[in-house]
Amino acid sequence: MRVCVLYLLLFAFVVLGASSTEAATVLEKLFKCGHEDPCVIRDNLGGSPRFYKRAAKEALKKGTRFVVDGTCASSCVIFASRVRKNLCITKKARMEIHYGVLVEGFGDDSGTSTVEGFRRFVTRVSSFVPDYGKDITSWALKNHKLPDGAKVYTMTHTEALQFWKPCTYARRFV
Repeated sequence: MRVCVLYLLLFAFVVLGASSTEAATVLEKLFKCGHEDPCVIRDNLGGSPRFYKRAAKEALKKGTRFVVDGTCASSCVIFASRVRKNLCITKKARMEIHYGVLVEGFGDDSGTSTVEGFRRFVTRVSSFVPDYGKDITSWALKNHKLPDGAKVYTMTHTEALQFWKPCTYARRFV
């Protein structure tokens, strides 16, 4: 019985510890900040929304503060929306949004390293509206700020200030 409880405790420690470490690793990998406070975001072009959503959960749990002092595009904006109570933007912040693109491939995947091979593999490309947060997404749709194709829209500083606070606590960023 005692051995069984010890195994369960060890299993819980390994599983729970691994998941929080994994999320922290995602946060560190996405933004290249270890234990810096605030963590400064520059030149982040986004990526898979699911990683940025996981990073947001970890950031909120830790209470990490963020400063956007450069490009924060796509999934980075999804992250910024979810952690906005702990995030501020500088005048150099470039919040970039766009339609999401879903590429589905069920065709012949041989030779996908070539353009022709990729065309045979891709069976459908569709776009979707990313979840930038209810207010940001509504604003973007209402004001036609989600461009077609592979283009992005960069919010003006005034537009971004509708959703994020300006940096005041970090003198070097004001």
